Amino acid sequence: MKKIRSAAAVVASLACLAIPTAAQALPSGDPNYEVDVEPAPAADLIVTATVEVDWVLNYQGRYLREVVVRFTVKNQGNKAAGPFATRVSVNHLLWFGSGGWTGVRTDYIGGLAAGASRNLAPVYVTDEGCVKATAYADSGRQVFERIETNNYRYVVSEAGPTSCP
Repeated sequence: MKKIRSAAAVVASLACLAIPTAAQALPSGDPNYEVDVEPAPAADLIVTATVEVDWVLNYQGRYLREVVVRFTVKNQGNKAAGPFATRVSVNHLLWFGSGGWTGVRTDYIGGLAAGASRNLAPVYVTDEGCVKATAYADSGRQVFERIETNNYRYVVSEAGPTSCP
């Protein structure tokens, strides 16, 4: 047999619902919703570059334009980055030591602590009117990062206004 609740029981159960009184009204004016939240721990690799241009004298007594590009990878995140690869490329064939003559070099970095940075081996180009160089940190996407779109740096050095196509 089903029990039917009396009207008094229903009213009594609804009595726990509180309706704010005038004294409990919301404050007037704009409330301050600013909350200081620290982002979740994550690495954030960025690449910076400097370009130096100089004139050097070669073995034949001729002056050559020498361009030196120096890339730096920095972890601006609040967590250490594990091991990753950085790809450096240039629009000319260069001697990269044991890598031979190539336009692309991959540097392997064993990791970077939060706030730490690492200078990559410089790129030297001599006697070229147009030098285009790029560096891409975490080129294999091995590190989880807060921002994945800031891992790339592209630089151009021109001998004249029309030397780079």
